[in-house]
Amino acid sequence: MTKRRTPRPLSLAPRPSSLGAIRQLPMVAPAAQPGDQLQRGGTTAGRLGEIVTAANRWRENYNPLRGLVMRRVVELLELAQRGDTAYLQWAFRFVERRYPTLSALITRCEAPLLNFDWTIQIKEQAGAPDSVGRESGEQSANGLGRSGAPDSVGRESGRHSPNGVGRSLNAMALRQQSTLRSAYDLIDNLKEAIKHLHLAEFRGYSHLQKHRAGGAPNSVSARPGPSDFGLRASGFHPSDVIHLEPLNQWCVCRDGLEGNWWWNPDSRSTSQPLQFLGPANCIGGPELPLQDFIIHTVDRPIDEIALVNFVRANLCEKDADAFMEIFGIPSGVVIMPPNVPQGKEGEFELAAKLISQGGSGALPNGSEYKPNDSPRGVDPFTPRLRHLDEQVVLVGTGGKLTMLTEGGSGTLAGAAHQDTFEDIAAARAEKISECFQRDFDAEVLAREHPGEPVLAGFTLTPVERGDEASLAFTRELVKGLLRNPQMGSVLLEQINLKETIRASGAVINEEVQSPMSKVPSPSPSSA
Repeated sequence: MTKRRTPRPLSLAPRPSSLGAIRQLPMVAPAAQPGDQLQRGGTTAGRLGEIVTAANRWRENYNPLRGLVMRRVVELLELAQRGDTAYLQWAFRFVERRYPTLSALITRCEAPLLNFDWTIQIKEQAGAPDSVGRESGEQSANGLGRSGAPDSVGRESGRHSPNGVGRSLNAMALRQQSTLRSAYDLIDNLKEAIKHLHLAEFRGYSHLQKHRAGGAPNSVSARPGPSDFGLRASGFHPSDVIHLEPLNQWCVCRDGLEGNWWWNPDSRSTSQPLQFLGPANCIGGPELPLQDFIIHTVDRPIDEIALVNFVRANLCEKDADAFMEIFGIPSGVVIMPPNVPQGKEGEFELAAKLISQGGSGALPNGSEYKPNDSPRGVDPFTPRLRHLDEQVVLVGTGGKLTMLTEGGSGTLAGAAHQDTFEDIAAARAEKISECFQRDFDAEVLAREHPGEPVLAGFTLTPVERGDEASLAFTRELVKGLLRNPQMGSVLLEQINLKETIRASGAVINEEVQSPMSKVPSPSPSSA
């Protein structure tokens, strides 16, 4: 008789291994520490592999589209109203990947934006002469006339001329422009960061965390002067931003409708982040300072409308499939003739069933076949699905378009659609530029140019259509036409050619006047 072994109780203590002791990991990701660089996977730099726990992997096994009905959609939107956005943002991600209309809309909207060029633009007041604050020690009303500020053209400390102040501001703006350009050149994923900020138009908000050089191997210990910022080649300063990490938005929640943002690494569903996440995870607290983040918020996110229409479209598609199953494939009912021979009912029934389902066969004389007809004359589902898609496109394009594709693509209709998406991208580029100016430029300029007014900033600008050779040819052609006084007077009135004519060096009639008004004809020397 074999002796039964008593099973050993399970132990949570680490067992020795040839590879070393197994370290137990916490079931909940710990709070962020000062200087932590958050990653989109919910981990933190320096502790990779230690806080990616089983509790943080639930998202990969949860499909928010399973059982998604209108009641659940309303619940998710109500949770987000209280700042609990984990489930809603995770659902947004799935809908953006599964809803063809929304996926195409995102692609069409972000494509022109990603083709924009970024520049550091000098503000207009940089070249304007100051009207007050001429004497040393006197500060102007707008804060631009600093006492004793050195002039790049070597003016004396004392009484400043208007032109001198303008030159000083211009030189100051050029230095700020060089500083910002160098700061943005250090970022290794600027295009990805712009794309992530653009998603705020659909999801409601986007967060980027600045990853600094910190303890990088090639970091330097001393802070160079402002003039050396764009020239240093020995390495990075610890405060330099080298990466903008797009945070997963289901790992970010809010304290109420307009409260503080919180880092939520486990994607917990909570409307009380201070109690359940702790003050260490507050974005804006000492562990996660606000200057380490670039935040873009949108009041009317497109995905909220798309989520509702996604559920409605799925229900409509379900009914349409049932409709097609009944009326799409030819089927009907066979009425058997009277006086069927006894014992032959089964054979006749089998043949009638085959024919009623669209098959072939023979029926006895006197049989009658009645096909199933549609209960209505038109398809009721296609117009409904088209209406739902039009609503999403209408919201996503600000009312400029109702459909993503139209007949006549490649002609005037196609060009109109392209212009529409370029206009949308230009408007959103302005908002993204403001986010960078507020959350990135301001910090760099305050550190590198303390006490100076902000005279330069990040700007996304559309790429001018046409290559440089074509533009140069157009300018030379315009110059040739301007040599004729009569032709020149006509060209100077054309508003559509204003920029090209200005680039050719001619004087533009900026005011809208009578078509018969005269403008100065260009002299042969200026042409």
